[in-house]
Amino acid sequence: MKLLKELQQEKNNLFQFYIIIGDGEKNREIIKSFLENDLELNLKNNFFLKIGDDLKIDEARNIKRENSYSNDLGKQYKKIYFLDYKKINLESQNALLKTFEEVGENSHFFLFVPSKELIIDTIKSRGRVIQGEKEINLQWVKDFKEMNFSQREKFIEKIDKNNISLFINSLETLILENRKNIDIEFYKKFLDLKQHIFNKGVSLKNLLIWIAINF
Repeated sequence: MKLLKELQQEKNNLFQFYIIIGDGEKNREIIKSFLENDLELNLKNNFFLKIGDDLKIDEARNIKRENSYSNDLGKQYKKIYFLDYKKINLESQNALLKTFEEVGENSHFFLFVPSKELIIDTIKSRGRVIQGEKEINLQWVKDFKEMNFSQREKFIEKIDKNNISLFINSLETLILENRKNIDIEFYKKFLDLKQHIFNKGVSLKNLLIWIAINF
């Protein structure tokens, strides 16, 4: 596992803030095992798991307060934070900027997100970004591939910002499985869309319609 290998290389100099991209549940288990087995940390009293569909501003402020309090208590109160959210609004990210910029020596944050495009550059610049295990559902996109355009339109109506990363990652995996038959122009455009799909003001529906027409 690439994620585990990268962490093991840093076990003697663990970063204060990691951003882990991919399948939150799988990556949480890998990192938790690493902390308990490789670093021999007892996570019963110093482990905090925050998980949900959307990190709201009130929760972001609570995390900020908790971290500030633990940093005042000394090294014996070392804290491990797992923050696993499908999406994080801009207001919440800005509220956590200073927390991620000034993580105390007795705290380590692991932020799990399905796509790095969900995170603003100022957050990414403060952390160690690692691509973990991806969340994919190959059967989902294989079914999509066999649909006619009318069926694809109905299919993409069910895709929103909560499951778009799953769809895009699954679709890319399917494309690369058949790399000998890749339409290079389509794949270049697909990668470009992938970079912008979470940008403010971008029409998710229009991007998905393009995929439905051209895939």
